[in-house]
Amino acid sequence: MELYLIRHAGAVDADAGMTDAERPLSDEGYEKMRKGAKGLRNLLSGSFPPLDVVLTSPLRRAVESAKIIAGEVNDNDEIVECSPLAEEEVKWEDLLPFLIRYPKTGRVAIVGHEPSLGKLAGWLLTRTGELAIPMKKGSAMCLEFEEPVPDPKAELHWFLTPKQMRQLR
Repeated sequence: MELYLIRHAGAVDADAGMTDAERPLSDEGYEKMRKGAKGLRNLLSGSFPPLDVVLTSPLRRAVESAKIIAGEVNDNDEIVECSPLAEEEVKWEDLLPFLIRYPKTGRVAIVGHEPSLGKLAGWLLTRTGELAIPMKKGSAMCLEFEEPVPDPKAELHWFLTPKQMRQLR
């Protein structure tokens, strides 16, 4: 399975009375994510749909980023909200019920937040909580493992900055 970890795009600052969960993407964040998603589509060309699913944190900025990715990459706006992705620390065992629904050869995108995505990537690569891979807003990485099991052996295939993602379009 290929697992694409994608950090949401830039969001607006919280206004008075707005919770962190309600923060939408900024205009700049929306446009950068759209361009980055076009780059991701080019990178994943060759199969349709390129992604089996786009799982997202339920926080607004992540949902909006996920819809952009689904629209640009898969030509639809189908996403699946995954509540564990909103947690401060994403635990692999909480993601497994979402991942086992897809084939071993599947391509699954996960849209979430820092520092939890970077910590998840570090854990998948080393099985320790000591390594984290910091991700800028709009960056993406591809990890691969044979199947979603409690103790996967993941390999890092690539890690792209937001600028590199946009240059692929």
